[in-house]
Amino acid sequence: MRLLLLCAVLVTSWAGSPALRVGTGIADVTGPPAEVTFMGYANFKQQGEGIHLRQFARAFVIEQDGRRFVFVSVDAAMMANGVRKEVLRRLQKRYGSLYNEGNVIISGTHTHSTAGGFLMDFLFDLPILGFVKETFVAYCDGIFKSIYKAHMSMKSARALYAEGELLDANINRSPSAYIFNPLEERER
Repeated sequence: MRLLLLCAVLVTSWAGSPALRVGTGIADVTGPPAEVTFMGYANFKQQGEGIHLRQFARAFVIEQDGRRFVFVSVDAAMMANGVRKEVLRRLQKRYGSLYNEGNVIISGTHTHSTAGGFLMDFLFDLPILGFVKETFVAYCDGIFKSIYKAHMSMKSARALYAEGELLDANINRSPSAYIFNPLEERER
């Protein structure tokens, strides 16, 4: 739904509306590299033991008719309300009312291979054994920095729209992993 909204915003500008401006920014949000339980597994044994890949926040700022919209995609299981509030607090300190509750969306990519303890909700933080300040700060710093970079990189843009069918582009499940399922399941 959010993607459709974003496409609709971009398409209207292409259809003859006033100039569209877009900015992009990326920043590291990698939390503690070790000894913190991963978010979402609810398994104390699923802990970080170093950094295999870093995690990032990717921000997009879109402006049309003097109105701005921010979308941030974060390499995280989900996004925390506390993180969002802190990022909004920092944005409003720097930019006033330009970025606010009504025009900033922060979304997680739904990975479970990142440090947990940032959600500030008892049930989600329980398997991590509570709040982990280092994780929380890494997300807040990186998300804010990605939006700042997007804000600073605003340029005139043109949006185009295309529609079509894309075949054989992905699979829902790895065939080499699926073969290990029980035969009765595979036969279904």
